[in-house]
Amino acid sequence: MGADGIVMGTAELVALDCIRCGCCEGGRGCARGICTTDPELLELLTVEWCTQRLVNLHNALRECLVEILTGLGSVGGFA
Repeated sequence: MGADGIVMGTAELVALDCIRCGCCEGGRGCARGICTTDPELLELLTVEWCTQRLVNLHNALRECLVEILTGLGSVGGFA
């Protein structure tokens, strides 16, 4: 028995500077421009910046997982 999957949506939104204000769908939408259709707010983010932030998050999570598995003696194929 193990985890069949994980949900990472909140962590990924926070990596993109989400402040979790709950305004995603109300008014102009997200104050950070993540979940909005407002053209002015859409200019706050670039695809390149968002991509790099998500790559950084997933690389950091991978490093933590490898460290945990190494501590448990499960090092094969993760280095």
